[in-house]
Amino acid sequence: MRLITVSTLAFGLLIGLSAAPQPANAGNTSCPQHRHRNIEQRQSYQQRRIDQGVASGNLTGREAARLERQRYKIERQEQRYRKDGNGMQPWERKRINKELNAENNHIYNQKHDEQHR
Repeated sequence: MRLITVSTLAFGLLIGLSAAPQPANAGNTSCPQHRHRNIEQRQSYQQRRIDQGVASGNLTGREAARLERQRYKIERQEQRYRKDGNGMQPWERKRINKELNAENNHIYNQKHDEQHR
């Protein structure tokens, strides 16, 4: 009897959670504005990480300048892709994300390379 009650409760909870209201754009990555915001958020986060690394002394001035130049190149590339007014093509978005991933790795490696200002 107890097994039936527990399984009924679990089923009811599952149904209740699936019926909960979802935001209109929840999980919708096909929306161009959502994708655009994601890239901008990543770039902003990378800038904050560079600034924090300089402030804490984990990045030297030269390291920070190099990371900033690379970040700027990625931004310029993104602007060129968006220039036609139709947004970015999937392959362009993939390339930008790949470059942002590499830049994230560069920031991490530079912040943790034991060089201090």
